[in-house]
Parts: sequence; C-alpha cells; structure tokens
Amino acid sequence: MPDIETTQDTPVNIAVVQITPTNILGKTATQVVFNPALVIFSTSATSQYVISDADGATVTSGNVSTTPEQYAQWGTSDVYIIDCFLSNLGLTRA
Repeated sequence: MPDIETTQDTPVNIAVVQITPTNILGKTATQVVFNPALVIFSTSATSQYVISDADGATVTSGNVSTTPEQYAQWGTSDVYIIDCFLSNLGLTRA
C-alpha cells in the first residue's frame, strides 16, 4: 500500500503524501497535502493542495483537477485519484 495518511476529521478525507524531493520555487518540496474539494458533473475531480518542505513550510499551494479520462477510470480507490493529482502536478511518490 502506498504511503498515504488520511484523516476523517472533516467530511472529506485529507491525504498526506510524501514525494520525491523536488525543487519548486528554489525550495525542496517533500510532501503534499490534498484536500479533495469537488466533483463536477461526473467528469472531473478537483482537490486543493499544499506542497511543503521537510520543515513543514509551505512551498506552494493551489488546486489540481483530473482529466475527464482520469476521472472515467476512477473507481473507489483514493490511491488512484491521488496518483492522478500527483501526475498532473508533475510529482512522484517518495
């Protein structure tokens, strides 16, 4: 099972994913927190994300969406959808 930590403190699962250290804006990013935000008419899913460094400082944040093709392939696996978000951000798991 990939390294995903989820919490159900809120109505949606928040995923914390360790990533391969990546230089973003001159800082070394090591972690992404995804907060799934919405599904649009069964064609895509969007998540808020925060990318942080090893000290937990925010490197960047924003929203990321799946393509319609990725969404169509999504069954019930949160691992799959998180991998799609990572791919669309150009990141890989550690």
